[in-house]
Amino acid sequence: MGEPINIYELTYKLVKFNGLSIKNKTNPFGDIEIKYVGLKKGEKLHEKLSYNLNLEKTKFKKILICNEQYKKKLNLIKIKNIFGDANKINNSQNLEEQLRKILK
Repeated sequence: MGEPINIYELTYKLVKFNGLSIKNKTNPFGDIEIKYVGLKKGEKLHEKLSYNLNLEKTKFKKILICNEQYKKKLNLIKIKNIFGDANKINNSQNLEEQLRKILK
């Protein structure tokens, strides 16, 4: 993914590249004004590609292998959903059958 970059610097370069200027206190007649609004709900400052700390190296310096076990996580989600629907299921045998299918 490369090194992190400053969004302001990127914006500034893009504006200058297009022959425009940034509107600010020193240049009140600029073409583009930049407003800092902060993070919105769900936005992150950093992106994490893996929650697994045991990344395996490859012959390529910047490429690592991640062996996370998604199946276990998906099974837990399915089980949670089944128990969430348990109020709708009157037949305990049906509930048991569904759990057995997931845990195979």
